[in-house]
Amino acid sequence: MRTFSVLAAVIFAAAVSAQQPATYEIYGHGCAGTGVDPVVCGSLNDKTSTFTPIGNNTALPNEYCYHHKAASAITVVGIRLWSRTLSTNPSELIGIGFYRAVSGAPSTTPEVIGTMLVTNTDDFHTGYFSTPVTVAANEEFWVSQFDSNVVRAAGTSNGVVATGTTYWRRPANSTSAWSATGIVSNPSYHILCMGSGTSGTGIPNLMHTGLPKLGATFSVDIHHAPMSVATLLLGVSDTTSWGVPLPLDLGLFGAPGCKVFASAEFMVPAGVPINGSASVKLTVPNSPTLSGFKFYNQFWIVEPSVNAMGLTTTNAGVGTIGT
Repeated sequence: MRTFSVLAAVIFAAAVSAQQPATYEIYGHGCAGTGVDPVVCGSLNDKTSTFTPIGNNTALPNEYCYHHKAASAITVVGIRLWSRTLSTNPSELIGIGFYRAVSGAPSTTPEVIGTMLVTNTDDFHTGYFSTPVTVAANEEFWVSQFDSNVVRAAGTSNGVVATGTTYWRRPANSTSAWSATGIVSNPSYHILCMGSGTSGTGIPNLMHTGLPKLGATFSVDIHHAPMSVATLLLGVSDTTSWGVPLPLDLGLFGAPGCKVFASAEFMVPAGVPINGSASVKLTVPNSPTLSGFKFYNQFWIVEPSVNAMGLTTTNAGVGTIGT
């Protein structure tokens, strides 16, 4: 585990006197590497030879929320949804959410959110949350997809009917009330948990532990990477890095599917052990002038055998310093 002070970022920060809550959010997506996939700790309507996607391909600006009940205590890191794009683009980056149960229905506000890259092929697409979520044995919860106007709802037309209610609302990730839906009565998903699944196919992902509060320490974490050397980018922009526009498609340099989402004013090395996880601690100075300052992170991982460039990248994160 590495420790690095963000004090150096002060030279880039404008003085912001108004205090605000500290936040950290995930954006972008990682690219496939040779690490270890997370464990599938729950699922409904996995793909079979008779699997048929949902017949409703209407693009609706809804959020769909899928029910699951944990058979044992688990730590959820993400989900896979059987879907595809409905737009003319080859892929779409959508939001996903995790909701605790409140009075037998999803809570209004997601406990954590994340992102998922969905292609134009019917398949399971992987998305990760910003931080792991602990779930007790026999606890009910819901996972959701936000952007159903550009991707198909994750359902089948001939699968098993869910034991819990599937909900929807519009707009997505809002304070609107949930309503039961019959459009996606047979949802198709995997619940992904902390642990070691299939080796050699993992998409490395960035998560975080804690928040960038004044005078405190939090960490930016990497999971599902191979045993290797990773570098954490610590920058001040998500639109340009040393004059180069972001995001930068590394497919142009021999790393297809990989993109740079954060500028690289500072780079912090981190060794990744055999379990594929590592953390970099960031200490925030207790300086009120930093309140409201944004910074951006992303991991690069050395993987000589995966592509011509010899590296993969994670999704990215944006932190806002506060109280």
